[in-house]
Amino acid sequence: MLIITPLRCITDIDAGLLLLDHGSLRTNGATMGEQSKIWLSGVALIPYLGIAGLYTLLAEGHDRDFWLSAAVLVGGRVLYAVLDGVVSIVIWRWYVRKRTTDRMHSLFIKNRMPQREYASETLVSYLQRVQTGDDEYPVGVQCAARQLSTLIEQARREGLLSGGRMKHAITDAYNRYTRRSSGQI
Repeated sequence: MLIITPLRCITDIDAGLLLLDHGSLRTNGATMGEQSKIWLSGVALIPYLGIAGLYTLLAEGHDRDFWLSAAVLVGGRVLYAVLDGVVSIVIWRWYVRKRTTDRMHSLFIKNRMPQREYASETLVSYLQRVQTGDDEYPVGVQCAARQLSTLIEQARREGLLSGGRMKHAITDAYNRYTRRSSGQI
């Protein structure tokens, strides 16, 4: 399904994603999302300190008991985060990467994206060329290129790991679709 409006293109790509173009809010080198994640991480310590204080009160402990219980709670949270990260990496490698690459490849095919002009053309320069090729490409192709650029940008804003994964999947789909050797030299 492709909806074309005068200001932007919105496309549904089987993943249930609705992608809109929007700018990035940056302050002091960090996006607003990164700053809020840092702030929320600090706020998340408050319940752990409260639980540690409650434990110390119920156990009639001292300062040492408070800090020990707080360290155990925070250490458990860090261990959970590490395990969660390892599991997400394994799942990405075994299953999600192939599925995401296949979906992105089907997006190239469905929208009849053009082939690369040169063998050394990167994904970013390719998307930029397709988006700015005024009458050279149909509006649907330009919208698909804008959607891919937006998808990469949104994933990058979610985090370094997520952004790298998505860009890698789209680059793999691009390389598979455009056959690197078919371009001019």
